[in-house]
Amino acid sequence: MSAGPGLLCSTLLFSSILVFVSADQKTVLAVPGQDVTLPCQAPDNKPVTGVKWSRQDIRDKNVFLYHKKRFDTTNQHPFFKNQVDLKDRQMKEGDVSLILKDVIDACNGKYQCHVFIEKTHSWKSIRTIRLGVVPPGKLGKIIGGVVGLVVAIAVAGCGYLMCKKDKTQDTPNPE
Repeated sequence: MSAGPGLLCSTLLFSSILVFVSADQKTVLAVPGQDVTLPCQAPDNKPVTGVKWSRQDIRDKNVFLYHKKRFDTTNQHPFFKNQVDLKDRQMKEGDVSLILKDVIDACNGKYQCHVFIEKTHSWKSIRTIRLGVVPPGKLGKIIGGVVGLVVAIAVAGCGYLMCKKDKTQDTPNPE
């Protein structure tokens, strides 16, 4: 028994939604005034001895730094003092997610999560997240627009597959 267009369409729609979800994991949208978590997980959920968060447009200062068993604010950008914290200060199971408190437009940007690798005594970048702070009314429109686009692409693909199947059924068999 061959797979019909319904099964193919279901698979296409499901795959499109998965692509949307996985693509969305690198972008976090927030409304001004919210506390926002930037997710980051150390490789293999291993214990972490150091974590550094940076922002690409602030090269000489850190957003957050924990190293050598202490929180280090000496090289922290003044904007982020008392505005950031780890989701789990003990970093259990490698969770080094960062919480930004009371975000504003100036928080927009690309953030990088780095962990300290004991074996090599070096920092390794493991995640880049783009934070977008948008006005409250626009957040729903952005999410709705992206979901709508994904569904439209899936429906168009299903339509194409159904048309193609109908044409192959209408073609006479040369036997």
